[in-house]
Amino acid sequence: REFSGALSELWPHQLSTGFRQIALITKTLIKTCPIYLLDEPFANLDNLNSLRLKSILQKQSRQGACVVITAQSADIDQLKDLGQILNLEEKLRCI
Repeated sequence: REFSGALSELWPHQLSTGFRQIALITKTLIKTCPIYLLDEPFANLDNLNSLRLKSILQKQSRQGACVVITAQSADIDQLKDLGQILNLEEKLRCI
């Protein structure tokens, strides 16, 4: 998606948290990589952009990329169709 008008003139620190998130994810996904490590990429995104990102990540995964995402437990259900889910809360113990 192309930014136009006044939005294209803003510096990153002037963007909302959601737009900064979109800009950083876009910067990451421009290059084709064998592995994508994404720390809560859906945080601060509206529903439409979350769906768009999910679709892009599914495409990358189908093309052979390994997509690793950290997410809050509440977000796990929407990620199940992206692939295998590893719930570390069930595996880790505090010592």
